[in-house]
Amino acid sequence: MALNNGLPDNRNTMIVKWAKISSYRLKKIVQCFCEDLTATQAAHLLGLNRNTVNRYYRIFRERIAGYQEKNANIPATVEIDEHILNGLSIDASRKDNNKVPAFGIVKKDGKVFTQLIRNASKAHLIEIIEKINKGEITADFNNKLLAFDGIVLYGYRQFNINNPLKKCSGENIANHDGAENFWGYTKKRLLKFNGISSDEFYLHLKECEFRYNEKGKVPETLVAILK
Repeated sequence: MALNNGLPDNRNTMIVKWAKISSYRLKKIVQCFCEDLTATQAAHLLGLNRNTVNRYYRIFRERIAGYQEKNANIPATVEIDEHILNGLSIDASRKDNNKVPAFGIVKKDGKVFTQLIRNASKAHLIEIIEKINKGEITADFNNKLLAFDGIVLYGYRQFNINNPLKKCSGENIANHDGAENFWGYTKKRLLKFNGISSDEFYLHLKECEFRYNEKGKVPETLVAILK
């Protein structure tokens, strides 16, 4: 398998200050990452140890996450207050004691950004979403979840958020489409990893966000981030 050399001309001067391998090998690992090869595929192709590739892939993802957080200008996570959860009436058939990974999707200036949701079970989140979409909105909900265009319960389907504060129904529809398109892309991409640990999920989510927003510009933007 041949790698496409899609890196900008200044690729040889990037990130050598912290890299513990040669610039040539680092460039090849970056190329594999840009082409969205898994660490296993890249290690096999380059004749490197998979742990070595994984180490650099994690560095790339950590830098990407920081870049996305800065561009989004929103906190990495949002936490649902316990007093809000205690005020909800959860049907016994829908109770879920395990707090599942979930995230909100925001479309902003033509790009999509995500924010992890903490401290809420699947059942609680579904009821909050239903209340928002029925117009039963409080200041607490407004501050927490109303800003999202969609909410995804990881491993479950995406829920659209009908925000009455949007300028018009057309804006809601456009933002819902953006959220749905992003989740469709993310779901398909994450399948190839055959499962992701909860510790790694956030970095992979931010990588998906980055790739989705930087279509056609991933190599150039990544090299700029890694310097």
